[in-house]
Amino acid sequence: MGVVVGVDGYVLLYSLFAEALDLFREALSCYQNGAFLATVLLCGVSLEAAVYKVAAMKNPRICSGLLSYEIDQRVMKSSYGVALCTAKCHGFISEELETRINNVREWRNYAAHYAQRMIRELFKEVKVKLEKEKTKERRRKRKILVTWVSRKEAAKVLKETAEILKEIIEQTHMLLKSMSLELPC
Repeated sequence: MGVVVGVDGYVLLYSLFAEALDLFREALSCYQNGAFLATVLLCGVSLEAAVYKVAAMKNPRICSGLLSYEIDQRVMKSSYGVALCTAKCHGFISEELETRINNVREWRNYAAHYAQRMIRELFKEVKVKLEKEKTKERRRKRKILVTWVSRKEAAKVLKETAEILKEIIEQTHMLLKSMSLELPC
């Protein structure tokens, strides 16, 4: 979490990113307790929360060092794709950052749709095995079936999520500073 809390603008923007940071802390707790599938699931959810919040932020103002803003409920009720597009249009998310977020979301999707993926992948394995028996082909390259999230994979996703959250917070801080939102209180 240290990589995130040391970010310029963290205190100012905490109210905007509170849910995303709470979910990230929960992901850390899952990792510490060996719940690696839950770790990657919560990492993806925390990034989605951050994207939704920056996308839905309207009329931001800074008064005495505190950020106030309205939330566009239409964005909050929209699909993730709409929220992401909105966040990108407002300059909060770059193309490169979107790619990194999507990589974390792939792990989130793996965890969220674990049962469906396992059945689909096991069915493919059975089908390949049956085809091999029919053709007696033994040199066919096989894809390794990932059946669970390892400690190493969870650690990588956790670290990447922290770095992405840091970048989103920094970019948001930079954009808000450039808007001259400070009001007399």
